[in-house]
Amino acid sequence: MKLYSHRQAPNPFRVTLFLAEKGVKVNTAYVDFMHGELKAEEFKAINPCQRLPVLVLDDGTAISESCAICRYIEEMNLSSLCWARRPRKER
Repeated sequence: MKLYSHRQAPNPFRVTLFLAEKGVKVNTAYVDFMHGELKAEEFKAINPCQRLPVLVLDDGTAISESCAICRYIEEMNLSSLCWARRPRKER
């Protein structure tokens, strides 16, 4: 897996924190959107929406929303749960 991220953007930071909490290590490529790297053809091929973060799986599938990435990581690493498995019942 490879995470395309930026050090100071809030949504990529959310994913970085979640990965750290789960103890999951992934290769990370930092995209410099201040210098137009999001608009580069190489990045458009990964994520046509040109947004961060993006998690590219080993099979080439790209997940491009921070909550979806966190959900995927949660489902792949059930040994330490960060999110509840079932919603709390109303009282």
